Amino acid sequence: MRITWMAIALAALVGSASAQGFGVVDMAKVVNESSVAKKRLGELQELERKYNSVLQQMEQNILMTPDERKTYYETAMLPAPNDAQKKAMSDIMNSAKTRGDALTVLQNTATPSPEQTVRLNELTALATQGREQLRVLAEQLNQQLQGELQKGQDEVMTQVKAAIAAIAKERKLSVVFNSTGVVYADNDITDLVIQRVSK
Repeated sequence: MRITWMAIALAALVGSASAQGFGVVDMAKVVNESSVAKKRLGELQELERKYNSVLQQMEQNILMTPDERKTYYETAMLPAPNDAQKKAMSDIMNSAKTRGDALTVLQNTATPSPEQTVRLNELTALATQGREQLRVLAEQLNQQLQGELQKGQDEVMTQVKAAIAAIAKERKLSVVFNSTGVVYADNDITDLVIQRVSK
């Protein structure tokens, strides 16, 4: 019996929403369909692609020295490296590849000389150091990406809330609900919010 009265009261509230100055908005639809959210999502996907590309290149060239790795990373993260910077990156990759080839040869040498053993140990240590630095860098980039994602969500939500407030004021709505829990409402402002945010 209690549930029936609550259902009747909710239906009466929703049925008279427009008369009492209530409105609803589908926040998920606004976020998914507004051009501002799509643009920000595209920017974040591009940043993630760039991070992954840089990490992949560095992983494939694991035998960079720490200084080379730092230079390569800083240059690769530039918006548009110039020709000299691109050449420096290429030179770093070639040096790392040369070291990688040398490591493979030394690993396949049946009885290495003392000098070869020293070089094998140096290159093996450099590879181990490279993998550890790459792991740390991947964690840092993931944290940066998560921070950018949160910042982007906050920026979009600020714009969405401002649009909702402006439309609510124009339509003299005293309360706007998220439509997640609303079964029916004749005063849905979702499309208006999408248009306003997308301007």
